[in-house]
Amino acid sequence: MHRLLLLPLALVLMLAGSAFALDGTKGVCGIPWGTQPTELSGFTRLSTTPLLEFHKAPPELELIEDVRASEALFGFSEKGLYVVFFHPETADGYNTAMDQIMADYGNPRIKIEGDYKVYAWLEGDLKIKIKNNTVTGERKLAFYNQRMVPEERRAIFEEHADTGSGFFPSTKGGQPAQAPLLKF
Repeated sequence: MHRLLLLPLALVLMLAGSAFALDGTKGVCGIPWGTQPTELSGFTRLSTTPLLEFHKAPPELELIEDVRASEALFGFSEKGLYVVFFHPETADGYNTAMDQIMADYGNPRIKIEGDYKVYAWLEGDLKIKIKNNTVTGERKLAFYNQRMVPEERRAIFEEHADTGSGFFPSTKGGQPAQAPLLKF
């Protein structure tokens, strides 16, 4: 009798655990790496350069269960989706995301870059970064799939993507300053 009760409980716990898992090696927010922007609905193109294209995701996009984006930006190379910048709606959302990333990928490599404390994880082709401004408290979360960018261009793409996000307002409710390249 106890086995009959334990089996459904184990199934429920297994399914609940998978809802909180963040397998960034396959994609982000349920969108696989390599997806072309033409395959997505509800996304708005913000900027195009000769090598990159950036689209704003529709509202209510979830990173993991109960962690929704106030804004999310998807970057595409000629190979498809290669970077996602995700801004959770709340500070608790960042904390939940950080906890889940650590549970899935272990402790981050931490370094200081000016006013930013940078947490970074590398898992195969997947790179995850959280930048925390130690002065303002602003945080940025990014997922990169290096396989989606030709090796000879990776340093250039990352340099552009690492210098700050010109698409997101610096404060909640502020106006974003649209720039031709991502700054993160």
